[in-house]
Formats: sequence, structure tokens, C-alpha cells
Amino acid sequence: MPTPQDIQCFERLRATASLNFEDEAWRREEFTDILTDGGILPARASRGYVGSSRFHDDGDLRAVVLGIELVYYVQEVKHEIGTSNSDPYVEAIHYWIENVRYFMENTQDNPDEARCNLPAIIVLHFGPYLAIAAAVYDEGPNVEHLCCIPLHAHTTNEAELQGGERALAALRVAVHALRDRYPDMPFERTPRADFPFRDFYKDDDGKSHRFTYIEAIEEKRIFRVLHEDGTPLCVKFSKRYSAAAHKAAHSAGFAPALRAVNEVYDWTMVVMDDKTAEYPKNMWDTKAAARADPAKKKPTDKVPAQPPFKPAVSLAEAQKQVQAKLAVLHEKGFVHGDLRDVNVLVRKEDAPGDGADILIVDWDWAGVEGEAKYPRSINPQIVRPLDARAATNIKAEHDVWMAQRLLK
Repeated sequence: MPTPQDIQCFERLRATASLNFEDEAWRREEFTDILTDGGILPARASRGYVGSSRFHDDGDLRAVVLGIELVYYVQEVKHEIGTSNSDPYVEAIHYWIENVRYFMENTQDNPDEARCNLPAIIVLHFGPYLAIAAAVYDEGPNVEHLCCIPLHAHTTNEAELQGGERALAALRVAVHALRDRYPDMPFERTPRADFPFRDFYKDDDGKSHRFTYIEAIEEKRIFRVLHEDGTPLCVKFSKRYSAAAHKAAHSAGFAPALRAVNEVYDWTMVVMDDKTAEYPKNMWDTKAAARADPAKKKPTDKVPAQPPFKPAVSLAEAQKQVQAKLAVLHEKGFVHGDLRDVNVLVRKEDAPGDGADILIVDWDWAGVEGEAKYPRSINPQIVRPLDARAATNIKAEHDVWMAQRLLK
């Protein structure tokens, strides 16, 4: 919640930002003064140069990590929108990335560098607007715009004013936390920087279970982990997930066991059994392997020959089983919504036990028919029924249509 000082700082910023300034430097100094005097910044942001070059930002804050200065806050101030040839957002990102590059070049032999994801806050002020973004570095730079606050909103526009006050309070909390955390980040952070910070889940009884991250799966927000008792699990982070549909599918024998669904801030963390040992390929992989010419695959010293994957059933039989499982799911009142070949796992022929020949995964969009809707992020490049569009109902007939195309 915003403190009285946050609210007063925001009002001062609103009063000043809407003024006409003779030059950009004056606006920059006023903006920096307000954030510093209001306690939003832990120290005054000074203009920092990029390495030994002549290029500089409009103010930044730095901390020493592994003997190198790292930028954890950078601001860019423009007189008005479109008053220069450069985009302030891109400009600020480039300053941060160059600082990251310098750090990585000079710490590449230090094993502690792998635990640094180099977070930073980017603040833009142009005319009567304040924009805030967050940046981290994992396998590459990742910058996300968080909000843009109109500082010239009318005094009766309570929603905009309260949103601005909350944004300024969040900025204060984030910048101060980064300042305090940065110097010891490589030594206190347990997981690698490219793994999520949450390393435990709570079951339905509220009991905590710790786990260790092993690897990410195909650059998705899915990770293979090892439970503290040695059991392999998969942990997935999603914006929505149907635990009910997943459990119904598992009880019918065609989905991995679901261990937990926990809310982690505004993410849903899904924990399930890792069935990779029994189901190493999905239908897409299996189709690709069947179409490949084995004569063109020659083992090398770096990539030794691998035994070919032998599915427990043919692709045609796998499709029939998917259609049969779908009928069971629909009888229970659920729909899947994204029944593609990549979401159907195929069991290998020599897997121990008597598990199902196929498993259906990715229950993010699933739900009760008549309630579940396609998300706004639905990929228009993927062939789907004509009426399967963002914000429309997911229908059982859509699942059936997608299942009929599994072998294409």
C-alpha cells in the first residue's frame, strides 16, 4: 500500500510533470529531485556512462557485484514524446544490456556468475507520462513493460490516481530491495538464475515439499525437478490451469498424477509426476522420427548413436486411443482446448509396468464445457476449427476436430 510519503511524492510529480520546461536537462533534474526527496530512490540517480564510451543514460543506480559495478536502476527522460530520434525505452534497455555484457565478460570464469540474473528497473519519463519496466537476463535479455501512468489525469479520476500511487510505491519497494539484495545475490541465491525462485510446493493437506531444479524443458515454463525423496517431478508455471480436468483425466488413466496446484503471486504453479522415462516422446516427435531417413543420420564422436524410439502403439492406434479418452473426458463434462500432437505423450515399447499407451498433457486451457474459453494469446497460426477464437467457448466438438488431425 502507498504510504503518505508515496502519495505526496506522486502529487508533486503530477504537478511538476505537466509543466512546460525550457530544456530536457531541467525536466531531468526536477524528476530526479522528486524521486530522491520522496524516498522512492535510495540515493540520487546520477548520469552514468556506458563503459569507457561517451554514451550515458539520464541517471542510474549501481551496486558492486563480484567486483564489477552493475546497474540496477536506469532512467531515461525526454522533454516530450517524439522530441528525439531515439526511443527512450530502447535506449534505456541498451544501456542496461551493455552493462550486463561488460559484467559477463569480466566474470565468465567465476562460477558464482551463473546465479546472477542481473535484474534492473527501467523508468521512463516523457512529457506528462511515467512508464516502468523490469529487466532480467537468463539465456538472453528479457524486458517487460509493467505500467504507464498518465501524470496529467484529472483530480477526480480516482482510478488513475490510485494506480499511479500504487505504481510509485511498488517502484520504491523494488528499487530499495534491489539495492539491498544485489551485493550478496550470487552467494545467497540458491537456484540458478535461469530457474524460478520457488523451490517447494504445498500439497492438499498444507504440507510443504522441497525440490531441486534439474533442467528446463524446451524453453517453456516447465521444469524437471527432483523431490526431496528422490522422486522425479515436473513443475509448470502458467497463468491458468484446470486442476479439475487434469484430475478427471488422471482418474481415467490418461494424464500424469497431479501433486499440487499452488498460487505463486499471480502465477499458478502446477506440480505433477514426471513420466519422461516411460513416455520420452510426444506424437509430433514420433511422426517426425517415422518420416526421417535413417541413412542421413550418421553418429559422430560428439553425438553417439542413440537406440531408436519404439512406441508401444502405432500412430494410428495412438490417435484412436486419444479419441476414446476424449469421449471419457467429455462425458465428465470437461473440454481440453489444445489437443495437438505435442500434447500427446507416447509410451515406449519396453517401458516397465502396464501404463496407458498415451497420456494427454497441457491442461492450461481446459475446464468445464460452457465455461472454459480460449485465451487472448491463442496462436492464429495453428490450424483450429473456424469458430475457435480468443474469448469464445471451447467446445467438445473442437477437441474432436483437433483429434482427427493428429496424424497430419
